[in-house]
Amino acid sequence: MRAALLAGSAAALAGCGLLPQISGGGGRGAPGADAAAVWRDDVRLVVAGVLAEPDAPRETVPQCPVVILDDGRIYALIGDLGGAGPGDRVELTGPPAAWSTCQTYQVLRADRVDVVQAWAGR
Repeated sequence: MRAALLAGSAAALAGCGLLPQISGGGGRGAPGADAAAVWRDDVRLVVAGVLAEPDAPRETVPQCPVVILDDGRIYALIGDLGGAGPGDRVELTGPPAAWSTCQTYQVLRADRVDVVQAWAGR
């Protein structure tokens, strides 16, 4: 019920021009594909961190992979991670969600995923 109310509110706000350039959709067949989201297509984020396993399974919340940034912030991810998995250091580019059913974290759609080398000291 809450999810439908939130989705309806987001759609109404978008129709009034209060939420700029949002779109629906998610990554099909990818981790978190059962999550629903409304995207802020007017914003593009580039974040880097380490991929981690999602929270322990819960029946009511879709489980999405997460990225833990160096400053401790956590983003849940929807989209094709291009073969990257837990423990990989990645740079991700994509829009944040204005609203999502994916856990309780801020959600980022992974439009571009680059696995990067971890920094190694001399």
